[in-house]
Amino acid sequence: MKKAKDMRSQLQNEIIVQNLKLVNLSNHMSNDHGLLSKFLLGHSEIAFFRAVKLTKYLFPNNYREKIWEWRDEFITPLQQRQALEYASISYDLRLMRYMLHKQKNHENNLNCKYGQIYEIVYSIMTGELKGRDIAEAVRNRKFRDENLLVLVRILEAYSAFYEGRYTLMFDVAKTLEKQVHALSDQFFRDCFMVRLSEMFSHGFLQQNNVRKARYYATVVTQFPYATKLASNAHYVLGMSFLFEDGAKCIEHLETYRDMLIEAGAGEHLLAYAVENIEFAKVTLGHDIKPVSVEEIAHVAALKGDLETTKQLLATVDPSPFCTYLIGLASDDVDVLWTAMGEYLEQGDVYFSQLPKQRLEALGERQSALSAVTKLRCS
Repeated sequence: MKKAKDMRSQLQNEIIVQNLKLVNLSNHMSNDHGLLSKFLLGHSEIAFFRAVKLTKYLFPNNYREKIWEWRDEFITPLQQRQALEYASISYDLRLMRYMLHKQKNHENNLNCKYGQIYEIVYSIMTGELKGRDIAEAVRNRKFRDENLLVLVRILEAYSAFYEGRYTLMFDVAKTLEKQVHALSDQFFRDCFMVRLSEMFSHGFLQQNNVRKARYYATVVTQFPYATKLASNAHYVLGMSFLFEDGAKCIEHLETYRDMLIEAGAGEHLLAYAVENIEFAKVTLGHDIKPVSVEEIAHVAALKGDLETTKQLLATVDPSPFCTYLIGLASDDVDVLWTAMGEYLEQGDVYFSQLPKQRLEALGERQSALSAVTKLRCS
């Protein structure tokens, strides 16, 4: 069997096939022309993220497979820390497992410490570690390494984020933003800012600050290696247009679903994406036949069918949305006020607009609704 060409030979061959000039590639990678030439000839190394950028440019449709194929050449001992962050932020579980296995018995003590923290990150990615357990896993872990120091704090913020404790999440994340910008490693700096931006986008949407929610969501979507996180950002962008521009809302939510499929997300995540699209379409008045129980109840509520709405909602966990649907089906002002209060109790100012708009339509005063919103959020 003919031996496969090594990484550098394949890169050189692809450059020739595409009739590319090294100077243009160097400019694309923000790298020195001479250094790229030496790398391709095997005389020097380049930063891991620059090698990823080069591979993605040359093989846009299968660059992840190329990185996996070349993993032993691609990831030198000095590049393993960036490789761990790349594997985690790109949700490449296969590469992540490979990297963690390499780190366990690494002779470099700092690399071992990176492996320990990214074991925690991997457990979050696979859903084995959630909520407060994340904060517990990183408790009392202190490092001199600036990247690990910041990453531990980011995981503390994620712990609050996944539990919906957005006030605590903001308290932790806002103190980190300056530290992230001050990091010396460009790749970690960019990746960590994307992580913070993901949390900020959701948090600001809940606070009904759609301008900032869209800004931070866009930061995530513009990052080239985070398909899973970018899909979540499109969810934020989609929902941010729910009360403003229906076409944009659906467009972003469908992109959110499509990117989850591209990232190989699990069935439960895809089902949740479909439910969100159904919710938006029903809210916007589209004539659809939803699949999820809550959205079937939503359609019944819009028709004023209180009995069917109650029967359907009896099969799901109570939530502010369920309370809202009961109020919507009955046009019961007291129930709608309760739903609005439940949303605000959770800190969800944005979706409290659902019962708020219905209350306005039923003649409740705007001044009273605004006063309650401010009081609950103060």
